[in-house]
Amino acid sequence: MPESTRKMRRTGYRLTAEMLTQASATLTEIDWRILHWLLRYPLQRADDLVVGVTRWASRATVYRHLQGLEADGLVESVLPKTPGTGKRLYHLSNLGLHVLARHLERPARDLAREWQAGEAGLLCRLARLPTLLPLQEVVNGLVTGAAEAMTTQGRRPELVRWTWQSDVVRRFQYREQAARMFVDGAVALCIRAPQSDGATLDRWYGLFLLATELDDERLMRLRLERLLCWRESPERWSSYQHMLPVFILAATPRQCEHWQQAVETSALKLRLDPLQGALTRLSQLESLHINPWRLAWHILSTNHPCHLGDLLRAVPDLVSVEHPAPAPGTPTALR
Repeated sequence: MPESTRKMRRTGYRLTAEMLTQASATLTEIDWRILHWLLRYPLQRADDLVVGVTRWASRATVYRHLQGLEADGLVESVLPKTPGTGKRLYHLSNLGLHVLARHLERPARDLAREWQAGEAGLLCRLARLPTLLPLQEVVNGLVTGAAEAMTTQGRRPELVRWTWQSDVVRRFQYREQAARMFVDGAVALCIRAPQSDGATLDRWYGLFLLATELDDERLMRLRLERLLCWRESPERWSSYQHMLPVFILAATPRQCEHWQQAVETSALKLRLDPLQGALTRLSQLESLHINPWRLAWHILSTNHPCHLGDLLRAVPDLVSVEHPAPAPGTPTALR
C-alpha cells in the first residue's frame, strides 16, 4: 500500500490528487472491473463477484485481486449477522469511490448518489439484506444456469450479456393520477442462440422479481395492483405486449397462499387480466446456491405447475424502459 494511502487512512487527511494517482497506479483491468461491479452492486460476497466478472478472469484470480484491493484500502467489507450468510460483504471504500470517480471523470458525490454507494445507501441496503441476499442467489442461479436451461433441439446457446437491478421504482400516470410501482429486482439476459444455418441470433429476455419477509396480504396486493396499473399506463402502450413476466419468491407455504390470493384479488379489483408470471417457495436455507430454473414454479393466474423458461419471451432491444440500468463500463449494447 502506498505510504500516502496509509497516512490518509490513519490520520483521516483529505484525499489529494497525488493520493488518488498513487492508489490507482498499479490497478489492472480486472481490478477496475471489480471496482465497477462494487459501485453498481454494493455489498457483494466474493462468490457474487465471481459470477459477475468470471467472464474476464478465473475464480482464483477474482479472489486474489479482491484481497489485494482490500489490502490497499480501495475495498472494505462487513460481516453481517443475517442468518445463513456467514460471509463478508464487500463494498467500495471512500478511497475506492474517489479513485473510480477520477477514472470515470465523474464527481464522486454524483456516483455515490446515483448508485447508492455512499454511507446512507449502504445502511439502507444492510437493512434489506434478508431480502436482497436470497434475491442475489436467484440472480446468480439465473445467470449460471441460463445456457443449459435455454437449450433447444440440442443447440446450446450462450449468455453474452446480463444485468440486474434491485429495488426498481417507476413513477407513472394512471387514469390521470400519479402512481409508483416497485419490484425487488429486474433481470435482463441476452442469449446468443445458434441457428440451423450456422448463424447466431441474439435475443433479450427479462423478468421482474418480487419477494417480501412479511405475511402481509394487503402489502402484496398493493404491489401487484401497482404493477397492473403500470402495465396499463399510457407510457407502456407502445410496448404493451412486451410486459415482463413477474416471478414471486415466497419464503413459506403461508406466504405462497397470501401471494396467490393477492394475485386473484388485485386483478378482480381492477377488472384486469392477471399478471403473467409464476410463484415458487424459496426458504432462506434453500436459497444458498440454488438453480432457479429447476424450482417448482406455479403459474400466477392458474396455480398450475410450469417451468420458468416456458414463461420467458424474447423482447425487442427497444423495450429499454423495462431493462435494468447497466453497470458502469458495460458494453453500449447493454444500455
